[in-house]
Amino acid sequence: MTSLALFSLFGTAVNLLTATDCPSQADVAAELARLEPAVQGSSPQEQAQDRPRLSAEIRWVGETLSIALTTAEGTLAAERTLARSGSCLDMAAASAVVITAWEGEMRGDLGPELPASSEGAGPRNVSLPDPAIAAQAKSVASTPQHARPWEIGASVLASHESDLAPGLMIDAQLGRPQSGLAARLGLVATSAHALALGPNPGQSRWSRAALGLGARNRVWLGNSAFDGHVDGSVAMIRLAGAGFGANYSQTGFDLGFGAGLRWAWVAARLAPFVALDGGVWPNQTFVTAVGTNTQARLPLFELRAAAGLSFGRFR
Repeated sequence: MTSLALFSLFGTAVNLLTATDCPSQADVAAELARLEPAVQGSSPQEQAQDRPRLSAEIRWVGETLSIALTTAEGTLAAERTLARSGSCLDMAAASAVVITAWEGEMRGDLGPELPASSEGAGPRNVSLPDPAIAAQAKSVASTPQHARPWEIGASVLASHESDLAPGLMIDAQLGRPQSGLAARLGLVATSAHALALGPNPGQSRWSRAALGLGARNRVWLGNSAFDGHVDGSVAMIRLAGAGFGANYSQTGFDLGFGAGLRWAWVAARLAPFVALDGGVWPNQTFVTAVGTNTQARLPLFELRAAAGLSFGRFR
């Protein structure tokens, strides 16, 4: 969590605390600065002198944005939740409207607490803000936005088929604004697996390099992102003999499909993640030792475990 004392920057007596990059702290601060003149009409210095020092905390709780107002003594004075709607800038404008409305309900002669209400002390929802404030927020929200979620990730993995083999994975994702759905493109390459074939120590060394295209769906829980994906893949297979009197190599292509799960912890533009996925290669691919009747079939199923890091705009 980071904090910004808006008093020194914009002349308001609210400390803005935010634990999310959507809306970002800078966007909410800018919207607060835009809305301040609509509330008081006086100079920022006069506004700061007339109002108590307060803190507004903004964070995601599931799919809702929580805004909480606390006094200088740390007492929770008011809170409100907003449903996810529109772009990150839209959410910043809506957050600023709520905070500005709270500021407008306070007077400097009442001290550091909110005015008493007939409903008793404790957190409460505020009434709708002044129409002039809402109009300004609406004008900001109506500005066309093109902030699509996107990310690029890289990871190391362990692939299990006939045996274990290390590998690398690179994937790119492009989503829809304010949606968990995204298109996904992934490239996976592993080192060679070994498959016993023919007289000892003869074996086939083989590997796949696969390109997959599919779809991903994401669910948020705070800063944790849980993904599920499905894809279709085309792979290049490389075979090479080892331990024979004469060793040959050959390449070919294979088609398959797969699915997987991923968990990521999102912090600003970076997200470390762990993933588990599997692939099915239904074509019957056989390896034969030349000059013998010995042959073996490449495994139909591949299981991969990966750990890596993604960079991008995640929501």
